Amino acid sequence: MKKLTPRHREAIRRLVAGENNVEVAEEMGISPQTVSNWMQNPKFLSELHEVEERALARLTDSEARLDALKIIQDAAGKAAQLCSDAVENGTVGTDAISPTLRIRSAWDILDRGGYKAVEKQQTEIYDIADLIRLAEERYNKERNGAKPVGSRSNLALPE
Repeated sequence: MKKLTPRHREAIRRLVAGENNVEVAEEMGISPQTVSNWMQNPKFLSELHEVEERALARLTDSEARLDALKIIQDAAGKAAQLCSDAVENGTVGTDAISPTLRIRSAWDILDRGGYKAVEKQQTEIYDIADLIRLAEERYNKERNGAKPVGSRSNLALPE
């Protein structure tokens, strides 16, 4: 055999895919003895081993990608829970989170979820700076029992 033909390459592909000599022969319309003879040829065997190695490398790469994807998916779930806790409870673990960070986290979650500007309360539209300032005022008021400084009477943080 001087060089491999398309039929040889088809047999190699089928062998690498897991078919045995008889199955390859039946599918290709040749005798099992022909496949057996090809298996004795050094060029055929060399190509068979190279294709097996490439297939194994692709499989290993695919498994590595799947492992990495699973790690990313697990981390995304944990990150979502962390953001949810920060927004809902004001804590991350045992650490308290400032209202500013809570609002920025909520804003980021909404933005990544495809939601845009916040529209609430008597058709007024609030930008993030207003919401952060209002949250800080409420936080300081609740924390210190003092009246917030510089509050605008026409804005109230949506409940």
